[in-house]
Amino acid sequence: MTRIRPHLAARPALLALIAALALAAGAFAADVNRFPGWERGSAYDKLYDAKKFESLKGELVRFIEVTPLTGMTPGLGLIMKDKAGKDVTVHLGPDKYLHFLTSGFAPGDAIKVKGAFAKISGLPVFMATKIRFREAFEVKFRTSKKGTPYWDMNDSELVEERFED
Repeated sequence: MTRIRPHLAARPALLALIAALALAAGAFAADVNRFPGWERGSAYDKLYDAKKFESLKGELVRFIEVTPLTGMTPGLGLIMKDKAGKDVTVHLGPDKYLHFLTSGFAPGDAIKVKGAFAKISGLPVFMATKIRFREAFEVKFRTSKKGTPYWDMNDSELVEERFED
């Protein structure tokens, strides 16, 4: 299940829409292998190194479609401009699980992304565990400790993760 945390600055209607879409997207998580290449233990998943966990702040440039490795289903990513003015490619997760994120956001929106850098096809890519938009709400994609993708967790793992947070 994708988790959204409201903050005081959030607009209730936008937050309600995002929460409803997140819950609908969470239904996809129960179907095993719905997102080939994105599952736990895949070649792509093994590129995430929790020891390299860090945070980046900047602004949204645009959302992009990503297919990190051959044979993977399309994913959702974004380009952000970091505080130093450099463009950073960020991978979020399977497009069918996270497509709702592209609604209601515009280039220039302030974002904070947590995750870890990895090299894919020789290029640096930031594999996100969570993202915060406009200091208004946060969406979590992977566990912070191990980097386990939410879209590949069973119900008991989701409950356990929720209580650890």
